Amino acid sequence: MRVLIDGGGLSGQAGAGAAEFWGSFLPALAQRLPRGEICLLSRGATAAVRELTGVRTFHAPPVDYAASAREDRRLRALSHALDADLFLSTCHTSAGVETPSIYVAWEPPPGRHGPRASSRRAARMAARHLALDDEQAAQAAQAHGLTRSLFRVPSVPTAPALADVAAETIEELADRELALDELQAARRPMEEKATAALAARLKAAAERRAVWRHHLARWARAAGQPRRYLEYLGRLVVPAR
Repeated sequence: MRVLIDGGGLSGQAGAGAAEFWGSFLPALAQRLPRGEICLLSRGATAAVRELTGVRTFHAPPVDYAASAREDRRLRALSHALDADLFLSTCHTSAGVETPSIYVAWEPPPGRHGPRASSRRAARMAARHLALDDEQAAQAAQAHGLTRSLFRVPSVPTAPALADVAAETIEELADRELALDELQAARRPMEEKATAALAARLKAAAERRAVWRHHLARWARAAGQPRRYLEYLGRLVVPAR
């Protein structure tokens, strides 16, 4: 069982609270998965978990939340390249629908602007959902439009106890064929379609910006030479007849 973990929640951009939680959770999870192989994607700054026995570490740039569709495609490609059986993110990114994923709610969702698009997509495409306690489970379910019954919580709200639940969940997925309920099965194609549409919009916007930058550069060069500038404008503006 090979598990790919996106370690954005361990980097400096995630904050001290995230590094503290995941720095306790991941070592406990690694100890509880003797049959598993963990591949940790270290994002940007030095990870809080520096050495884990049996963990393969890969380095990547920090998470770009403004380009979540591109992050999805990169993580999907990495999951395929590593032949990962399961994906788990410390920063609520996703790796598509081909690799089953586990969503972990360990802190309240942002209240002012709501959860990021990447977090919402990761929650809705996950095969299993975990939460640190009942309150976190209820808040995450409400924020992402899920049912509270999808979330499993430990008997004690601590990172090692949650690691026990996570290890049990991973072992269950390894020992039997992944079964999705009808709601999840119907929701996944919709999320993939939304991701593809977002990627297309971002690509079109980037192309429009490139065209405008090209025109601005030509205008700037022409403005430095008055005669050429007037000739250039004459080609763009058709005189009224």
